[in-house]
Amino acid sequence: MEILQIHTSGARLSLSNTEWEVLLEKTDGYSGCDLANLTSSALLEPMRDMVKATHWVTTSSGQIMPCASNYPGAVQRPLCDLPADKVVARDVTLADFSTAMQSTHKTVSSDDLVKFECFTVKYGQFG
Repeated sequence: MEILQIHTSGARLSLSNTEWEVLLEKTDGYSGCDLANLTSSALLEPMRDMVKATHWVTTSSGQIMPCASNYPGAVQRPLCDLPADKVVARDVTLADFSTAMQSTHKTVSSDDLVKFECFTVKYGQFG
């Protein structure tokens, strides 16, 4: 969890405690590098959605966010016609991590972990 939190610091996340637990279970066995790659991919999902968005809504704070076409107050415009300083991406969700997991897999197998543990027992942590 600490590794994920380090890589998501400063990002706008929308994950409940339960969703964090689900994410931790799904990433069991991921290396630190795997988690970094997964997080990078997940953090880009809201940006990918913005590029594909056709409808937008202005928030009470004046920011412009993508929305569904049937969202109250939705305006249809291409991203390039919106003021860049007002456009913001939505928060990152558990679904974004799930999407990222489709292309970012753990690189260390259970067999590899057993080998590493045996090595450590036999030769010590520093070999």
